[in-house]
Amino acid sequence: MVASFFYNEQTLIFYILISSCLLLGILIVLPIGGADMPVIIALLNSYSGIVAAFTGFIFSNIALIISGSFFYFNYEENNTYILKTLELNGSVKEGDTLFKMNCVGCHGITARGLVGPDLHSITMRLNDAEIIKQVIEGVTPPMPSFEIDPQNMSNLLTYLHSL
Repeated sequence: MVASFFYNEQTLIFYILISSCLLLGILIVLPIGGADMPVIIALLNSYSGIVAAFTGFIFSNIALIISGSFFYFNYEENNTYILKTLELNGSVKEGDTLFKMNCVGCHGITARGLVGPDLHSITMRLNDAEIIKQVIEGVTPPMPSFEIDPQNMSNLLTYLHSL
């Protein structure tokens, strides 16, 4: 009885499916690298919402569909602060002033990095929404979180793009 559980055709398909999902997950996450762990966590969180919603469709469970969808969209870029910041036009000069007041201690006067990383290629590695989340949430330690209004965040983003 126990041996038939491990060796029947249905469980073989199940093990193949689980192995393929594991391999796919590793292949999706591996190119991102360890330095962008917040990106990986957000990606996996949004995937878990999709999986919960799909499970709800499979089992005809409205609660799973709603909660999975909510979880997925909660991790998407529909954050009103981010959207408002991205709609604004920033000033390089004001962004530079803001950078010199708040960021120089860790990133250096030329933004080449001290305790914090070099920011000259940050806009190539992270999109604007990810940069905003990093600044306001302090996602990767020892980065502190900052309470910054959308206009000043837009100024800082514009400055970072000018580096």
